Amino acid sequence: MNPTAGLEIIARRDKPKRVVGPDVASEMIQSLRVDDQAIWGTVFYAGLRAGELQALRVEDVELFDGWGLLHVRQSWDKVEGAIAPKPKAGTRQVPIPEPLYKILDEHLLRLGRTDGLIFGRTATEPFSYNAVRDRQRSQDGLQLHEGRHSYSSMLAAAGIPKERRDRYLGHADHSMDGRYTHQLDPSYLDDAQTFSEYLRLADTPARVEMVRTSRAPVSTS
Repeated sequence: MNPTAGLEIIARRDKPKRVVGPDVASEMIQSLRVDDQAIWGTVFYAGLRAGELQALRVEDVELFDGWGLLHVRQSWDKVEGAIAPKPKAGTRQVPIPEPLYKILDEHLLRLGRTDGLIFGRTATEPFSYNAVRDRQRSQDGLQLHEGRHSYSSMLAAAGIPKERRDRYLGHADHSMDGRYTHQLDPSYLDDAQTFSEYLRLADTPARVEMVRTSRAPVSTS
C-alpha cells in the first residue's frame, strides 16, 4: 500500500517573490538574445502570464504614436492549444508604455508578418517556455512570473490606481468588449503616459519623489 495515496500536499505560500526595479529590468532585457527581448519586455512592461505570452498574436497588438494596447484574448495550453484566459478577467486590454512600444515595433519589423503568433517559433507554434526559462536561469535565474510581479510593483510605484492595476493584471473583471472600446476610456492613454514617465526617470530624485507621493505626472509629449 502507498501511505501517501490520497494525501493532499499543501503548497507553500511563504515563498518570497523576487521583484526588480525598472533599471534592473531594462538592463536585463538589453542583455538578452534578440528573440527573448520582446518576450521579457512584454512581461516587465505589460505583466502577461506565460500562457498569454505564448498565445499572443500579431493582430492583438495595436501600436499608436509612442504607445499602444495589447488585447489579451487567449492563453495557451500545452494539450489543447489556444484557450480562453483563466480567470475570465484574463480577457483584457493592457496599455503599452513607450519602452515596450519600441521593443514591439522593432520585433514586428523583424518578424515580417501580419498575423499568427507574435512570439512563436512559427506562426502557429508557440515559443518553448522551458527554453526561455533555462536561458534566463543561466544568467540570474529570474522567472517569467517574477517579471510579472515586478510589473505590478512598478505600476503601484508609478501611482496607477489599484482598480486599474487589477484590470491590467487580469485580477478583476474590468475587461471591455470590442477591439476599439479603448476609445471610450482615456485612462489607457493616461496610464501608458504615466508609466512611461516613471520608467523614463530612472533612479533620479524625481522618481524617488514620485514613489514617495504615489502620484506620477502625465507626460504631455
